[in-house]
Amino acid sequence: MSGPNLALAAVQLGAQVRRRQLERGISQKRLALEAGVTLETIGRIERGKSNPRLETLWGTAAALDVSLAELVVAVEREQH
Repeated sequence: MSGPNLALAAVQLGAQVRRRQLERGISQKRLALEAGVTLETIGRIERGKSNPRLETLWGTAAALDVSLAELVVAVEREQH
């Protein structure tokens, strides 16, 4: 059994963040402000170009009104 494809997981996580941001109807700038991170950080996450710290993910999930577990489970489901 092979491990998760982390590069793919980063892209999938970014897609989840972007989808939920759009569902919530907020800009990247607003999401960054509410998550307590920079606009650049949100952009990198959404493009799958970041390996964000747990603190960053936690804040981003909270700003999206979802649990961190919801984001991770969505990515995990896409991996299988």
